[in-house]
Amino acid sequence: MPVNFLNYLNDTYQYPNKSECNITFGSLKLIYKSSKRIDEVVLQSKNKHNKIGWGSEGTVYRIPGTEYCLKVFRDIRTKVLDKWTRKISEEEKVNHVLMKKGKKMQIMKYLNGKSLEYKIPDEVYSLPGSSYRNLLRQISSANRCGMYFDHIPSNIIYNPDKKSLTAIDFYRGVTNDLRCYQPYSQVFLCLKTDNRLNNAKLGKKLLNIAVKEFLHPEKAEIYTTREDVLRMLHQVRQTQKNLKAEDFDNIRKLIVRVSVLKQRENFGEINRELLLKRTQELRKLINSTFSSDNKNIRKSSFDKTQY
Repeated sequence: MPVNFLNYLNDTYQYPNKSECNITFGSLKLIYKSSKRIDEVVLQSKNKHNKIGWGSEGTVYRIPGTEYCLKVFRDIRTKVLDKWTRKISEEEKVNHVLMKKGKKMQIMKYLNGKSLEYKIPDEVYSLPGSSYRNLLRQISSANRCGMYFDHIPSNIIYNPDKKSLTAIDFYRGVTNDLRCYQPYSQVFLCLKTDNRLNNAKLGKKLLNIAVKEFLHPEKAEIYTTREDVLRMLHQVRQTQKNLKAEDFDNIRKLIVRVSVLKQRENFGEINRELLLKRTQELRKLINSTFSSDNKNIRKSSFDKTQY
């Protein structure tokens, strides 16, 4: 398992091109320096005062005065002879590595933020939908590289200034591992809390994102499968014992109807008017079910005829 970084954050999966690779240590542009010079700078950062995280694989240090951190792997039993390089694997890119020195050390970008390991602030559940969309997009981007998100709260970083949520810990999944295609249920499990109202807010945001992805799959950047969304709906349902089971059943039925109508449209059976009608009903049902006061709603009036 990769090490969990308590304060380590990067908000991109794209490896920067040369013009963006101005990694600096003070006034030093590390990318243009020799391995020997980089070693001298890195060595100064390896002390207890700069330690920011640790785990089964190694220890992470903040490099003072920069936006970067250093990961030092455990069990270094031989003299390090490798040179620093920017030639990194897809797995390393997903895990935010910018430079490495063999299997001994890695340099990664550091951004301010707090791990959600110990406490999830209430304001996280009031973040705009775009914050959650970006998190889901990030996880899906990693999935396309065959990387699986280790979905525990400590592996999500919250930056209150940027109102962002960022996943930080991925590892290589097994071929055809279906867990790599469950971003909605993974995010909900990460952020689920004992507070019923916060869970309702979270479920509402994730469901509305899924509906939009269903409606416009040609623009989709998030793995959105009916199975994952329904699994997440079931998880939400377990936290909302005050609501009627029929409310969730009606949402489930409409999710199935919208997804099937969209599939039929993709095969040429275009009934856009009915699809939009069902989508509007689904959104209205989601929003009213998870309203701010969490009141029970009236029975759904959606058409029960064949779609």
